[in-house]
Amino acid sequence: MTVSIHITYTPIRDRFDEVLNRVGRYIDADLSNPDRLETRLFTNREDCLIRAYSTWTHLDAFYTFMNAAIDDGAFGNQGDILQHEIEVQIFNPEPIG
Repeated sequence: MTVSIHITYTPIRDRFDEVLNRVGRYIDADLSNPDRLETRLFTNREDCLIRAYSTWTHLDAFYTFMNAAIDDGAFGNQGDILQHEIEVQIFNPEPIG
C-alpha cells in the first residue's frame, strides 16, 4: 500500500535558502531509493514556507529515510533555523470509482 507524505518546513526568513538547500540535498541523495515513488518540492518565499510532497511504497520506508536524515543532523538544532517544528502529514490512498 502506498502512502503520501506532506511535510511543511517554516524556516526563519534569514535562513530560508539554507533550509531549502538542506531539504533538497537530502531528497536528492535519496532519489534512487526504490521505496520513494515520487517527490515534489514547492516553495513560497513570501510566506516563508517549504513543502515536500512525496509518495512512498510504505510508511516504514519514509520513517527510515527521515530517521537517517535526522541522525545525520539534517536540521541540527531546529530552533536555530525553523520558526516551528517540521509538520508531517500522512495520507492513505482511497479508491476512486
